[in-house]
Amino acid sequence: MEKSGNTIPEIPSTLPKHGLKYQLLLSLVAKKNVTMDPDDFKENISTLDDDNQRQNVIMQWIQNRGNYFSLKSNQDLQYLKELLALLSDDKLRMNTLRQILRLKPDVTERNEAFSKFLENGLIDQETLNKYLADETKPETKITNAELRRIAGWQAPKPYVSPKQGR
Repeated sequence: MEKSGNTIPEIPSTLPKHGLKYQLLLSLVAKKNVTMDPDDFKENISTLDDDNQRQNVIMQWIQNRGNYFSLKSNQDLQYLKELLALLSDDKLRMNTLRQILRLKPDVTERNEAFSKFLENGLIDQETLNKYLADETKPETKITNAELRRIAGWQAPKPYVSPKQGR
C-alpha cells in the first residue's frame, strides 16, 4: 500500500478484529490518494469478522474509485466478484450489487451492468429473477389500526372522576 511515494505499513493482524482494524481499513479506503495492492486489500477484508463491515469497506472502496471503477470492464467486474465472494450471505451480495448500481444514475447503464453481472458470473439467472420479482412486488402497508390489533393494544378507557362515579 502506498501513499504518494510513502509506504503505509501493513495492517497488523494483532489488532482487534472488530473496532480498530475495521476503522483503520475503512479510513485507508476513504482516502482517494491511497492505492492498495488488490491482493492485500482482499486479504485485509477477509480478516474482518462481520459481513456488514466487509460490505461497508467494499462500498467505500467502490465509491472512492469513482470514474476508475467501470461496470463495463471485465477486469474490474472479476475483481468485484472476488470481493463479493468474501461475503457469506447471498442476500448481502445482492444488496451490495444494488447499492453499486444506485451509484450509476443512468437506467440503460444499470441494465447493461446487469447483463455484465450475468456474463461475468457475479449473479446467476435465478438470483436475477428473484431480484426482479422482489423489485416488482407491491409493497404491503400495515395500517396503524392493524399494528395495534396485532400488538394487542386496547384503547384507554375514558377518565372518570370520582365525583362522576360510574
